[in-house]
Amino acid sequence: MGRLLLATSARKLVRGKLMRDDDRRNIDAAAAWLEKHSAITVGSFLLYALSPLPSNYLFIAYGLSRMPLKRIGVAFFIGRGRTSAALPTINLASIASLRPGISASIS
Repeated sequence: MGRLLLATSARKLVRGKLMRDDDRRNIDAAAAWLEKHSAITVGSFLLYALSPLPSNYLFIAYGLSRMPLKRIGVAFFIGRGRTSAALPTINLASIASLRPGISASIS
């Protein structure tokens, strides 16, 4: 929810009050391309969400574009949910590998 709030804030505060007209036109041109290629946009957000890279700037930029947040929000939270679901397993495996007497051998 925090990422969507960040995008909404960027849309209302920055684009609405603090951004120059030239910058708005540039973002509108990028948004037109993203709208035209919406499948690529959603797929890119999903792949990005599966990575460990920070997503703050991505949501700020998307918020500035005035594009619907629902489209990328769903893709992002599916991707991050999938990544978060794997974390307990990864943590347990790393803890188990530190215990004496447990060895991992690859044959």
